[in-house]
Amino acid sequence: AVSGTAGSIAIDAASINGGLVENAPASDAQLTIGTGIGAYSVSSSTNDFTTVLQNTTITATAVSSTPVTAVVRPDAAATADAVGQLVDQLNGILGELDSVTKFDSATRTAGLLASNAGVRDAAARIRAAATAIVDTSTIPGNAGITTKRDGTLAFDRSTFLTALQADPALMTKMFGRSGTSGAAVNFVDASDATQPGAHSVQITALATQASTTGPALASLVAGQQVAIRRGSTTAVYTVPTGATSASIVSGLQSAIDGAGLGISVADSGGNLALAARDYGSNASFDLNTSLSGGGAWATVLGTDVTGVVDGVLASGRGTVLTVPDAALSSARGLSVDVTTSATVGTYNVDYQPGVAARLGYTLGQLADKSGSLSSNDYNSRLKDLQQQMDRFTDRMADKEVALRRQWSTIQSTLQALQSQGSWLSQQISGLSR
Repeated sequence: AVSGTAGSIAIDAASINGGLVENAPASDAQLTIGTGIGAYSVSSSTNDFTTVLQNTTITATAVSSTPVTAVVRPDAAATADAVGQLVDQLNGILGELDSVTKFDSATRTAGLLASNAGVRDAAARIRAAATAIVDTSTIPGNAGITTKRDGTLAFDRSTFLTALQADPALMTKMFGRSGTSGAAVNFVDASDATQPGAHSVQITALATQASTTGPALASLVAGQQVAIRRGSTTAVYTVPTGATSASIVSGLQSAIDGAGLGISVADSGGNLALAARDYGSNASFDLNTSLSGGGAWATVLGTDVTGVVDGVLASGRGTVLTVPDAALSSARGLSVDVTTSATVGTYNVDYQPGVAARLGYTLGQLADKSGSLSSNDYNSRLKDLQQQMDRFTDRMADKEVALRRQWSTIQSTLQALQSQGSWLSQQISGLSR
């Protein structure tokens, strides 16, 4: 049987004698992730949710009216299996490359691409990506990945599990993506297209918090409603009779926290002060200090960080700068966090990919339209050869026309000579009589 709304059954009750009574309609299981403005819901036709976290399944066992904390712990065995599968797949690629480039001394035959240096270089680059030192000090061999005499890769599961248990953070660095961090700029993430090494980050403007100083707290009277809105979520605080400045600040803060708006309330020299806890345009909010009195909404804006990475304008979101993947830059896909203690200026971030990230970059380079394993590369070569053949064919056609013209001239000359020879023969014959 199919559970959830996908398993709904439509029956014409009128056609059944006595009718039908639906005991329970079909419904999907639902999870609400987070609270307040950032909350979102996901549904599943079963009690298993596989889209909340990558490679993670969450199983719902009961309905809960209060938040439940899900703790995700690493699965060492599954991680080792994934690394082993990665090594197996790489050996499959290396085997294919070897089969088309090797020379069989027994049959004295060479592979179809035996003379192709680009393909042999591709195999060398893949081996280096899998086994070279990461960040000048982290050795993949310590995680069980080594090279055998025949050029294939070996994986020692026991060595990997021991290393993972001893230092999980080091193993994350060895296989994932990492970079330098400092007081001003911290590495966040990169993509398979991001080139390893140093990248220049120029900060042109820092992110700001949305903040405002409103009316005097003493001017807020009993029954007056103060409303704060972010997106579709609104918090409303009604000033009670006998309220003090301190109680107004406390009461408004409770209303905001209950709605999950992420805004702090304070008394600033007797005035109402509001500030978003997060930075950037996404933390902007609207304020209405007299909702019940028909007051107007005022928008309070935060701004995102702005900057340039390796000469390319980056996209700012809060305090994070990201170089678009589509950018024609060696830093495309790189994300850095600009701390609140940073100043406008230029900084360097050194990106060092681990084994898996390095393989993603290397294979992406090889398969790029200009890479040595790209079909476009071979199509380009074939196109060049075809153009050379076409030009040769055209030259041969021109040569044929010239030769035929010359042959025609020679034939005409021979015919004229033959006619003259016949005439001379006749003359000689007449003289001899």
